[in-house]
Amino acid sequence: MELKAHLYRLENIKAIHDLATAGIDHQVISVFLSAEGICITPIEVTNIVNTYDALGKEKVQTKKVQALLAAKKTVRRTKIYHALFNQIQPNKKPRINRGFFIHLEVMD
Repeated sequence: MELKAHLYRLENIKAIHDLATAGIDHQVISVFLSAEGICITPIEVTNIVNTYDALGKEKVQTKKVQALLAAKKTVRRTKIYHALFNQIQPNKKPRINRGFFIHLEVMD
């Protein structure tokens, strides 16, 4: 993707967050953005507002993202998490965290 498109996304997400923080109703934000050419529902506005803070807490490690992409290409869907874990830590057992996510620790 182009850098310009990424910057637009970031600015729009920040604008949605700022409008919601100012107390503007999500329906109004949705209508405003639709008038600006960005078709978005009030539910999508709510989802962006609710995940804004969570997305800023941690950066996903690129190594893990690449391992997941590689696993997706080579392994069936039912085995993808084990393949991901084995690519990053081949000699350790996965620990299940929060129900179904595999906790991965990578030492750089």
